[in-house]
Amino acid sequence: MVFFGLTDAGKQRSDNQDNFKICQLECGAVLAVVCDGMGGAAGGSIASSIAAETFCNIIIQNEKLLFSPDGAIKENTVKNALITGVNKANTAVYQKAVIDPSLEGMGTTLVGCFIYKDIVMAINVGDSRIYSVYKDRVVRVSKDHSFVQTLVDMGEISEKEAQNHPKKNIIMRAVGVDDSVEADYFRLSTDMEQILLCSDGLSNYVTDDNKLLEFFVEQNAKNAAESLVEFANKSGGGDNITAVVIDFKGGKAE
Repeated sequence: MVFFGLTDAGKQRSDNQDNFKICQLECGAVLAVVCDGMGGAAGGSIASSIAAETFCNIIIQNEKLLFSPDGAIKENTVKNALITGVNKANTAVYQKAVIDPSLEGMGTTLVGCFIYKDIVMAINVGDSRIYSVYKDRVVRVSKDHSFVQTLVDMGEISEKEAQNHPKKNIIMRAVGVDDSVEADYFRLSTDMEQILLCSDGLSNYVTDDNKLLEFFVEQNAKNAAESLVEFANKSGGGDNITAVVIDFKGGKAE
């Protein structure tokens, strides 16, 4: 696997409240997470940093428990570890805000994945996204936990109308805002070419999955991530932008 991540403040904000982490575990698995903070310049950055760090640490610290003695992965244990990682991240962010009243209300999105051989296990809270990239199409895996997505699910507005809705930025579920949070879990297989994890600073500008595919054709992980961030900036760069690309076509980590 080859992987690469990039984050950028964008063109209209002086601070970057996004954070991402990618690491390769001793077993060869790849763990990646993207967090998009909220709650003011300081609060958002702190929330996303704490969440990304806590989430990854939980998985890394429990790596040996994720496999049976014969080396087979224990999928249900990994699933529980991902959920625990989100819950611990939520507690860490929430308690930080309790201790420091100036950080009250801070929170963050979190989208993460654990990849081992032909298995991808992913988890999501908020409106950062994970996409599966195939040779001929891109498929969004996660569903936004947002007000406009609720309206779409209820049939009150279309996906196209949701893209420019005035309440698009209202998040219904986030890490650290309350003392508990529920995450969505996904299990995939690596029959795709690549995986993209990104914050809404990117997905807001690449709203057509066919358009998104163009950035991956004949591109390695580094070039794809750089091209996506560049495109978001050229399109307005109205928010912080983060893209993490994991390529299953082989090679060493970048």
